[in-house]
Amino acid sequence: MPPRKRPDPRTAALTEQGEETSADPLTPRRTTAPTRGRVATWTTLRNTGTRLDDATNSRMTKAHDRAGKGVRDIWEEAINAYCDKLGVPQEMPEDAELKIPAPKKNNMGGGKLIMVRLTRNTRARLVEGCLREDLGGRPFISDALNDYFDDLGIPRPKKPQEPR
Repeated sequence: MPPRKRPDPRTAALTEQGEETSADPLTPRRTTAPTRGRVATWTTLRNTGTRLDDATNSRMTKAHDRAGKGVRDIWEEAINAYCDKLGVPQEMPEDAELKIPAPKKNNMGGGKLIMVRLTRNTRARLVEGCLREDLGGRPFISDALNDYFDDLGIPRPKKPQEPR
């Protein structure tokens, strides 16, 4: 079959309204978007992150291996348990502050950045705990995690002795 010839664009084939053309007019295809079977649950969660020192990160790995829980579950339990000890209410009001206070001094030390999505209530309790302890998010989360690891019986790493 010979190749199809393209029409010359300089010549237009005009047709009167109502006249039939040899080709059917193009109609756009309309497809509906697929509906979601499940609702995304993470959309109600609040991103929370901090840098953890190597010792705390190592203890979190041990807690994960021992309890079989994910990082989010460990953080939720640790923050809520620590806030219980501080007397922070179990249920925070809807208008509770969710912005973690900035630290008093800028500690830009190293450590591994860990991001977790916390429930709104846990995030509000975290902020309230930071305010009560007069700490920024980083030291408060580290203290909460280490206290939780102590309760689980996960030993703190021994500090390396300096050479004499």
